[in-house]
Amino acid sequence: MVTPEQLSKSKQTDDSSQTQPSAWSVSRIQSSFTGRILASMVALSLITSLVFAIVLTLSWNGQFNNYTRDTLEEYANTAAESLAREYDKSGYWSTTNVYNAINTIATVEDMGIQLVNADGVIIYDNTWIMTNIDENTGAKISLAPQDSATVKSTVYSKNGNRIGTVKVWVFGSDAFLTTRDKDFRWSSFLAMGISAIVAIILAVLLGLVVSRKLTKPVRTISAAAQRIKEGDLTVRSGVSGTDDIGRLGETFDEMAESIQQDRELERRITADVAHELRTPLMSITATVEGMRDGVIACDDEHLALLNNEAMRLSRLVDSMLRLSRLENGSVQLKIKPHDIIAFARDIATTHSALLEGTGLEMHFENNCDQDSLICEFDRDTINQALTNIISNSMRYTPAPGTVTIRVSEDASHAKISVSDTGIGIAKEDLSRVFSRFWRAEESRSRVAGGLGVGLAVTKEIVDRHHGNILVDSEPGVGTTFTIVLPLTQPK
Repeated sequence: MVTPEQLSKSKQTDDSSQTQPSAWSVSRIQSSFTGRILASMVALSLITSLVFAIVLTLSWNGQFNNYTRDTLEEYANTAAESLAREYDKSGYWSTTNVYNAINTIATVEDMGIQLVNADGVIIYDNTWIMTNIDENTGAKISLAPQDSATVKSTVYSKNGNRIGTVKVWVFGSDAFLTTRDKDFRWSSFLAMGISAIVAIILAVLLGLVVSRKLTKPVRTISAAAQRIKEGDLTVRSGVSGTDDIGRLGETFDEMAESIQQDRELERRITADVAHELRTPLMSITATVEGMRDGVIACDDEHLALLNNEAMRLSRLVDSMLRLSRLENGSVQLKIKPHDIIAFARDIATTHSALLEGTGLEMHFENNCDQDSLICEFDRDTINQALTNIISNSMRYTPAPGTVTIRVSEDASHAKISVSDTGIGIAKEDLSRVFSRFWRAEESRSRVAGGLGVGLAVTKEIVDRHHGNILVDSEPGVGTTFTIVLPLTQPK
């Protein structure tokens, strides 16, 4: 396992012009990914702050305006009650009782207050002192706004008679906001703005932390992919987890493992093919050279040897070609319903005739509950698969011995088993039985003519039928191969 720091270093190669663009490309992808995450979080914080500020401003501003109006109404009501008490003392309005009433309540510098008697005559106005007297009429000029911009409260005497009206307003503000109210509102908006700025700063910092945390495994996977691209198939990202990135890392490592196995398989197949071809080619070459030099007679015996080796090469090439076609799907299967019991019985009968005089016997057993079992499969390829297994059983079963074909049924599958009383297979070799060019007994199998490809072809045929093939063996006792096929092929 390699560390992220090791993965981030580019593998040194002779061609530095190829390494540098690749590293720059990975860095650009990482920076772009980090930048997108950071930009997304900043944008989200901006939108959230903006929405919050708009909603809060609209809601808070309306509530604050209602609060200031209610405050003025309370102030006007308090002034009306105080003026009523002073009026009741003398029974009429006078400068003294008005000033006494006004002085008993708290006043605000930027707030106007006016008292109008029942006849509509202004008795008191605290804005008179701020103006000059009208030169034409000699009357004092009031700064009171229109009635819509004032708050009113009616003054009643103790007898319940209307004796006047108190008007209250704020200088220069139709929203009834005093200087202190405006200062408070500005301070509130400023606090909102600062909160938004702090939120954005925190979002940037959190975005950096989160983006680095999120992109770290991505950088690790990218660096591992770069190393694999450069030819190091042993590298793994080591990223795992239950989230999407963790599953991505696990999938990447599984893919890398599969690529490494496939590459090793390709090398092994190449080596095996070369090994298999070398022996007959060397035999043919040596025999031909001996004939040409006169060392070996050009008779029927040596010509037969050349023919056998040539035929062996031909069978090997045909088997490899057949296996390749099966693997890449170029062989079209003709899936049709067949009676698999009758099919297996026919194969047993055919091979029974071949065993005459060899000391081996062929048996057939129907372990199904009925005489007929319909199963969907391609008759030719399954025939080839069974023939390959039976040929191996015959080849590795010394006389006297038996080869038994059994048909059974398990739920939605049909089973065809081929058992022998041969030499068996060691347990440590069972996992390699279906590998190309594998033989249980190398020297003996060559003499017997085995190519080591038949079981690989058999497994590929069964896999194409969405089935499974099992093997059970005990050295010195025998081997059993079981082909399991679904009764109905998936569409």
